[in-house]
Amino acid sequence: MENRTKLLEIAYQFLVKHKKASFGDIWKYVKKELNITPEYEEKVIGNLYTGMILDTQFFLKSDKLWYPRNEVPLEEIKSQVTSISNDHEDEFDLSEEVSDETENLSEKEEELDDDIFIAEDSYDDGDVEDINLDLNKRILQEEFQD
Repeated sequence: MENRTKLLEIAYQFLVKHKKASFGDIWKYVKKELNITPEYEEKVIGNLYTGMILDTQFFLKSDKLWYPRNEVPLEEIKSQVTSISNDHEDEFDLSEEVSDETENLSEKEEELDDDIFIAEDSYDDGDVEDINLDLNKRILQEEFQD
């Protein structure tokens, strides 16, 4: 039905003409221009939004309006990106939690080391191998006798 490139071209033309717009306004225009029927709306609107997010011609500012990328000063883009990364920096700083968990684990390991008794192996490992070979030999002999 629709071609994502065509969707983005129409959306971009609308945005250039209006300088800024909400996604709803862009969608209404694209929908009207391409005569998109209700049964295809869900698929097309998803493709349009995804395309706008991925296409560098479009820029979504913190005011929740879309702008043609060339209308937004580079310093404003840097400022917005820095602001977003600073807002989320605390969410991803796990160094303190990892350090606490490591200390707790070390303490538990020390406690366990005091309680563990390791018995020495008094069996000759060669005997076990001989027993296994004898069992395998018997099993094979029984199979061939039947």
